[in-house]
Amino acid sequence: MRYYVCELIKKNKKYLVLAIAILIFLGISEYFNNPKLDNFSSRTFFVDATLGNDSNDGLNPQTAWKSVKKVNKMQFDINKDKIIFDKIYINSKFKSGDKILFKRGEVWNEELYILSSGIKDNPIIFGAYGNGKKPLFDGSICISSKCGSNYDWKIYKDNIYQLEIDRNLGVISESEIPLIFVSFEHNKDNFAKMIPGSSLYDYENKILYLWTKKGNNPNDFLIKGSVKENIIRPINSEYFIVRDLEITHAASTCVRPENINNAIFENLEIHNCGGLWNKEGLFYDGNGITIIFNSENILIQNNIIYNVYDSAISPQTFWKDKLLIKNIFIKNNTLFNAPHSVIEIANWANNSLIENIIIENNEIYNRGDSFSERYNLNKPYGGPGILITVDIDKKSQIKKVKIIDNKIFNNTLDGIAIGLNSDSIEIINNNISNNKGSGIIIFDDKKSTITSAYINNNSITHNGDSILIYEDLKVLENNNFILNNSHLNITQQIKKYFK
Repeated sequence: MRYYVCELIKKNKKYLVLAIAILIFLGISEYFNNPKLDNFSSRTFFVDATLGNDSNDGLNPQTAWKSVKKVNKMQFDINKDKIIFDKIYINSKFKSGDKILFKRGEVWNEELYILSSGIKDNPIIFGAYGNGKKPLFDGSICISSKCGSNYDWKIYKDNIYQLEIDRNLGVISESEIPLIFVSFEHNKDNFAKMIPGSSLYDYENKILYLWTKKGNNPNDFLIKGSVKENIIRPINSEYFIVRDLEITHAASTCVRPENINNAIFENLEIHNCGGLWNKEGLFYDGNGITIIFNSENILIQNNIIYNVYDSAISPQTFWKDKLLIKNIFIKNNTLFNAPHSVIEIANWANNSLIENIIIENNEIYNRGDSFSERYNLNKPYGGPGILITVDIDKKSQIKKVKIIDNKIFNNTLDGIAIGLNSDSIEIINNNISNNKGSGIIIFDDKKSTITSAYINNNSITHNGDSILIYEDLKVLENNNFILNNSHLNITQQIKKYFK
């Protein structure tokens, strides 16, 4: 067709305008009839913390960028751009199909923002290139002489050392291993709780106390303190993938998406998250992945998440009313050492809804050696493997949750806990064993909506109890294998979920 149009132009120039119009129409038609055409404009950007330079074009490994700051500036100009709540951000220089790849074996002590959106079947990808370990995003600073800087650690008493530090701190590690986190409590003898291999941060006076594992001066060891509140921050974006990264030492939550749609988080290693004191909420923060505000169509798969202050994965509503989180798929993950609840689905907002959540084929457990296990103020009686609940006196609901084919074991409270205003919960084909509490507990305050569940074909063995159901809730049990469970008082067990 284009050939004949061009011949028409050659023979008679008076048809020039008509011919140009036809060519433009053909180009537009081809674009809309072949959306894959957009792939031809996609680009790959490379980031290398050692050999990169932010003045490079970033378009091949030899001209890689250096910093996360450069990646952030490609998306957002803090002096000009505005992020409006609940509106997809459109000013990023990254476009659909672009890949932003970080070099394996490199380390960044920066926070990565994601304010870029792809389109269906052509997402933006944040991932890795090269050989070796996953790219490491580390939100800590070194606070000992092992890093080449001089830190004035002084003996406080016995083997406890102190350091004045004008930073808000989360989890503290010694030689990359998190120390026992001693929660600071006002007007109490916090030092009585300290033992070798523990840390205590006085957030009122900004003093860090440390008892190293051997009792030596902290300057003899690699001591790291978490200072970045979050490390990966997707905001107001859609159609993107985050994969193949290691994320560690966030003072609060390691990965904190808000107002996102159609996103995938896969093959991530997330650990050592949390311990930052929340002055407004009067609790300690810290999850592996927290999905908040209005978010939907999110897949979290093939990740390993461990050693977090609260929960490994938590879709939850808070701060604002009339929120909606839906279509969240949590599959094929290994999740452990998250003492509040390994997976927490919580609706803390008013007039809000969380619906259509699938939790499938995950390993969910606690080994009992998490850094926040011993003195977790948020959950002093331990935590379940999965917690689903709505806050007391909130006109909100959680519904249509499927818990399928998971291994749930060794948790410090119940295996699965279904709480207030949780409707149409299906618990099918799970192996639930060796939990300190019951295999499954279901309770409600009988206000607003009534919790309901279907429990089918689960193996429930060697728990503190098998299935505990509060009074006459709508629960259907069928074909479950129950063996060698003890007996618990359901009233006393429910009290453990309320501070």
